[in-house]
Amino acid sequence: MTDTDFQHNYLLENEVVFLPEERVLLAKNSNRIELTENNYRMLCCLLEGEVSKKKLMEKIWSEQNGAVSDSCYYGQVHLLRKALIMAGISGDVIKTIPRKGLKYNGVYAFCAPEHLEDRCREIEMEHIHQQSINPRNDTFYDPEDLKRKIKKISRIFVVSMTIASVCWLTTLLFIIFRMI
Repeated sequence: MTDTDFQHNYLLENEVVFLPEERVLLAKNSNRIELTENNYRMLCCLLEGEVSKKKLMEKIWSEQNGAVSDSCYYGQVHLLRKALIMAGISGDVIKTIPRKGLKYNGVYAFCAPEHLEDRCREIEMEHIHQQSINPRNDTFYDPEDLKRKIKKISRIFVVSMTIASVCWLTTLLFIIFRMI
């Protein structure tokens, strides 16, 4: 897979511009998210309709003659989702299909160069307008990430309370049996 394999620019979720030639996502908030080589390749493959995990791994790591581990694959999926989130797109647009692979499950369109300039200008103007309304609007929180963190904290709390209860009951039983 070479850089010239993907000549199209894309508009993702009607908000973010993906420039394969530059390996960049241009976000609505004027952020410019640089993609790693493997993230760029993975996103291009997904936008071209590739689904199979095996084929994705072959195309992404084609120049590496050795076997690529599943952890490398899943790590790249995680990094790509993270880059999309930084650009303002939900990481859920990359859907894992169990025992098959991945699918880009969002809205995207090819973007002609002449329309690209207009869209980039629109995105920039929207960002300027948002900044004038709320100058502290530079932080993006992914709702799914927030839910995961809340669940994790809840689990830790429940486990902590369980351990504290067991310790308290053990101490109580020890005191009772000592009195007998």
